[in-house]
Order: sequence, then C-alpha cells, then structure tokens
Amino acid sequence: MMNIFLTLDYEIFFGEPTGTTKKCITEPTQRLMDITERTGVPMTYFIDIGYLIQLEKFKGQFRRLNVDFELFKNQVQRLAKQGNDCQLHIHPHWEDSFFDGKRWNIDISRYKLRDFESSLLHSMFERYKKRLERLTSQPVQSYRAGGWCLQPFKEVRKAFEANGILLDSTVFPGGHRTDEVYHYDFRDTPSKTHYNFYKKLTEEDADGPFLEYPIAAHTYHPLFFWQLFGWGRLMPSQHKPLGDGKPISTGGEKRQYLTQKSRLPVSLDGYFAKKLPEALKAQVKKGIGEDFVVIGHPKACTEYSLKKLEEFIVNHKDEHNFMTFDQVLNSREKD
Repeated sequence: MMNIFLTLDYEIFFGEPTGTTKKCITEPTQRLMDITERTGVPMTYFIDIGYLIQLEKFKGQFRRLNVDFELFKNQVQRLAKQGNDCQLHIHPHWEDSFFDGKRWNIDISRYKLRDFESSLLHSMFERYKKRLERLTSQPVQSYRAGGWCLQPFKEVRKAFEANGILLDSTVFPGGHRTDEVYHYDFRDTPSKTHYNFYKKLTEEDADGPFLEYPIAAHTYHPLFFWQLFGWGRLMPSQHKPLGDGKPISTGGEKRQYLTQKSRLPVSLDGYFAKKLPEALKAQVKKGIGEDFVVIGHPKACTEYSLKKLEEFIVNHKDEHNFMTFDQVLNSREKD
C-alpha cells in the first residue's frame, strides 16, 4: 500500500501574459475542490502567498486587483475549511514585480531565493509564512520552492529553523537544470520516497530535523510529447490548459522534449495525467518506499486531466492511502 500525495502549486503564470486569477487559479481550483467533494480525497496546496501580498499592496490603486485579492483570499480559506492542506510556496520574484494598471510586470532577475542576500531572504520567509497562517488559521510547517530552486540550502536552512518548517517537497530525483532562470540539481538524491536531511537538500542525515518527500519522477519518451502537442492541436477543448497565461520561456525546451528522453516530475497537469497509473505502478515496483508524491498546477489542468485525475483517485483509493503532508506531521507528533 502506498501513501499518495496529490499536491498543487497554487499560482498564476509568470510568462507573458501571466493570465488572470480567475482563469489560472480560482476556476480550475474549484474543479479540483469538486473532485475532493465527490471522492473524499483532500489535496495539499502550496500557496504562492507572495502573489496575494502584491495584490494586497496594489488593490487600493486598481479595482480589478481588489476583486482578485478577494477571489484568492476567499478560496484559500475555503480550501482549508474543506480539509485540504495549505502550505508555503515562495516565488521570490514577487518582491520585484508590480502591476502597471493593465498587466503584471514580472521581473525574474531574482527568481531564486539564492538571489537575495540573507537578511532579505529571512525577512521574506517570515512575512510570507505569517501571512499564510493568518489567512488559513492553519499551522504552516511544509514548503515547496518556486521553480524547484532550493539550492544551496544553507541560508534557507536557517529560515526553516527560524520559522518551524519541518517538511519539504521540492526535489524530484534525477532532475537537473541550470540556465539564466532556474538552478537545481537532484541527480544525487537518495533512492528513497522520504528521508531526513539537514545540511544538504539531497543528502540523507538520519538525525536531521527536516523531512524531504521527493516528488515522484518519471522518464518521458519523445513519442509522449509528440502525442501531447498533437492532441493539443487536434482537440483543444480537451487538452488546452484552463489557465489563460503562459509559462516563462527559456527557449529550446520543446525541441529537447521532442528529440530525447526527459526526466520530469510525475504530474497531474494536462496530458501528463495519462501517466499517473503507470508511474504509480513503477514506483511500487522499485520497492524504495511507500510514498508517491504527484505535483500539479490548477492553471495547467485541462478537461482531460481533471477526468483522468478523478479516475485515478476512484480506481486506487481502496488499495492505497491518499494523504496530505499535515497528516504526516500530525502522526509524527503523536509518535
């Protein structure tokens, strides 16, 4: 029996355009909440609280942002009341981004926590955590880094310790990317579905105070991406993302996906949801642990993926445990 964690990064897009709060976040999240209502399976939402803080900052100047602020705030509170786990997700570029009356100007020159000096990093972490706890009335003890960028861990470790963060779910085994925006290297991740750590994110420390629950990883062949892009053109009503924005583009990604194997997180987004049963079966076969963490984004859900996600839950809920990270930490405290 596996413990399955369905996790969602609750955020808009960061490309041009960013998309809207309604289309990228609240409408697709409501669809996910409907699935929770029908199946009884709660999910873990990593809330991009920096976006709410910026909405709060500019809403007095722009009426549209006041509407977005209320949509975001009210839905996150409903998520918590429904029994979902709402935890911390930091995209630090919000510190440098602003609304000009028509659109968000996204500045990704400081996209990673490592791009900030330590005093700013620590104050940001503390502000964001307190704002999320005030919003949900839930303790915040789990974290996922924006863009998977959590290395080097040294300064963030101090922020974890100061703010009571006990669990992280950023790593996906085998993942590696270094370019002008992203920086992560998970190629030396322990072959376990969870482990304790302290000094280094990808190094097990049996006495370490932090838990890492890696996102499950899967190898996707070029044929998969040919199918993904093909169905997107042939049946956009089923395969077009519900969000109305675009991701950050660094160039060359599509060509890479279409020509070589890619090691990527197991995802419930779009056509990736097709692979959920296969990836779960592979994780069970590995015999490296009892956990299976899936990542997703409301903005990247499609009609197809929502259908496949609900099928996955219904077909596996009697055989496996669907859990949230707050349940892990609560059971740890009892032990």
